[in-house]
Amino acid sequence: MKTKTIDSAFRVGKYLFHGARTCEDARRELGLSPRETEILCLLARGENSASISQELGISDATIDTFRRRAYAKLRVRSSGSAIAILMAYLSGSDLAPGPSNDIA
Repeated sequence: MKTKTIDSAFRVGKYLFHGARTCEDARRELGLSPRETEILCLLARGENSASISQELGISDATIDTFRRRAYAKLRVRSSGSAIAILMAYLSGSDLAPGPSNDIA
């Protein structure tokens, strides 16, 4: 079941944005771990921490840990900023993570 969840999370970019870039492409390009990417992609899809926790079978605290690590790598302080970077990447923008990207 987890493989199906991961696969669908990685495909969210292709289906939401109709671009050639996927969440897996974003993972490699932005330097995120597979789980950090999966969680950000699920957040971008509109899932909340509780539903992600239930779907992946991990605790809310673990979700928060992966989320904080992703924020640090993207140099942002909020999920909105992290999702904005992910969505910009998936839609074909050349937005790179950095201090000026923190829009929240």
